[in-house]
Amino acid sequence: MKTTANIFLTLMLLWLSACASESFEPDVPDTPGTKGVMEIEIVQQDGEAEDKMNTIRFLVFKQTSGFPELELNELFDIPAVSGAGEASELRIILEVTRKENGDNSKIVVAVVNEPYSLGGIRNFSELEDLTLDFAGFLNENHTKLAENGKGLPMTGEIQTNKVYPTEVEARATPAALVLERAVARVDVYLRKEAGVTTDLAYGTNISLHNTYDKEYFIRYKNGTGLFGPVQTVTSGFISQTWEQSSSPATEEKEIPDTEDGARLICSFYTPERTCHADQNADKLAIEINITSTDGSTRNGTFILDKFQQGNNPEETIEAIYRNNNYRITGTVEVDRIGMELQVTDWQKALDEDYVITPVYELSISKAEVNLLTITEETVAITTDHPDGWTARVSSAINSIIDDNSVVLTPDHGPKGTTNLVISKSTGDLTRTVFIHVTAGNMTAIIVVTLRISV
Repeated sequence: MKTTANIFLTLMLLWLSACASESFEPDVPDTPGTKGVMEIEIVQQDGEAEDKMNTIRFLVFKQTSGFPELELNELFDIPAVSGAGEASELRIILEVTRKENGDNSKIVVAVVNEPYSLGGIRNFSELEDLTLDFAGFLNENHTKLAENGKGLPMTGEIQTNKVYPTEVEARATPAALVLERAVARVDVYLRKEAGVTTDLAYGTNISLHNTYDKEYFIRYKNGTGLFGPVQTVTSGFISQTWEQSSSPATEEKEIPDTEDGARLICSFYTPERTCHADQNADKLAIEINITSTDGSTRNGTFILDKFQQGNNPEETIEAIYRNNNYRITGTVEVDRIGMELQVTDWQKALDEDYVITPVYELSISKAEVNLLTITEETVAITTDHPDGWTARVSSAINSIIDDNSVVLTPDHGPKGTTNLVISKSTGDLTRTVFIHVTAGNMTAIIVVTLRISV
């Protein structure tokens, strides 16, 4: 499990204002007893690389006898200092209004990694129907974050009266605001029974049915109902599909034996919504279709309807909730796929090593290269791993000793697609070498047949 170290940043609002791209601050009267400060401690549960904080917006409302009144709406870039974007905690001083004698209750809303601007919000009521559209931060089939770099949206809300006349007092008693991922995630793991030799060949696909592409962005969950209930969807459901690549890396094809645990195959992001229609008409469903290299096929469909945790009574899923992890574990048997469901909050899934690593891909355009009659060949390497890929040559598929029979240009590359040129020395001796292309914990093998000089 990957965890990130806690980093505490105390940022002055006036300094942040110089970095803000959007801001709205009503005038605060410059008279004694009208200015105050509050320290907001943003708590992000230890997470994954996808949980990096890129931007944060604060909306602060003061409680009045009528509707809450906006005091502050400002967007800040997380400072570009080492590790700041992956901080588990972020402490920020905000300047707000304060009554010397009276109610200083505030509603503070934080939005991290907003996919589109919320700078136009001026009224509390606008938050109730605010929509989060998945197209703004996910790829087309909702299996990973989009390439736009905006990050995974997270939100948090609190009501607090911790407003003080000085920064010293504010820092001594910060108001803690816990972030939650704004969406839910469905993870699909696979394992196989002893004696089953199935692997994942090209043609294998996994689909999430009855999902949707938007939700209410902010839902106040402190029991006040300020921002309304979970959305109910009655039409417009969609299906999203993950497919095995045509040239998968070795690790992408393997299904571990039952005693070795299960491997995360793919993930789907899905919105928060109710799901209690008759005959499970609106419930999520996972369909797994496995094609093995031996030509055999297996398939199965599982409806996310009921689950049981330990010895607790069986529960019926009446809603999909944000910040929850829905883990499907498929066991590949001789003639079928058995499936089970575990439901937990995102943090517990990380604590129990349910989510081992973000889902990345590595593919090669050719798995075999013949240099008997030509001097070089080009293979396209594609990966979405943030650290890119590296390549080396060995004389045996399991050898750790490098072989200089061929030259790789280049021998490493960034995230995306890079052309790898494989060239050889001249000669008459026929032999085979192996190019190991690695991205993260994934490896793809290119088998090269060539002649080299004796």
